[in-house]
Amino acid sequence: MTEPKLLTILKALSDRLKVINGADPYHTAIGSTVIRGKRLFNFDELPAIACYLTPRGVEETSSGGDQQKINAQLVVEAHHPVGDHPEDTAIYMLADIQTAMELEDDTVGATVLGRVQFAGDAIHYPEDSGKYVTAQVAYDINHIRTYADPT
Repeated sequence: MTEPKLLTILKALSDRLKVINGADPYHTAIGSTVIRGKRLFNFDELPAIACYLTPRGVEETSSGGDQQKINAQLVVEAHHPVGDHPEDTAIYMLADIQTAMELEDDTVGATVLGRVQFAGDAIHYPEDSGKYVTAQVAYDINHIRTYADPT
């Protein structure tokens, strides 16, 4: 049985994050644990990444209503223990995510319209989250949804 298009996209994108291992060109090893879905990690599980979808929306519908251009947003949330300079660690994580996610290749096939697009980022400091710093990056992943066909 063919899996739904959205799951195929999410698996391909989460696989991109698994290469972040601290070796050149990466600064951190946040890709050592990558899960799909929003989750809080225990401190001893860090560094780690959770990637999850926000609600999808319809941008455009075909004249017959059979196809819709969908905008989905994937949030990549990386967590890392605090070092001497939490902001340095956060900026390294942002750079690592960008390097891994913003590829010119076609690893998501014809399932995504155009490329995966940067939509924004944020840093959450230890004062907000405890003993670790968090970097969040949002990506728009536009795709076509066909009525009654999840694949």
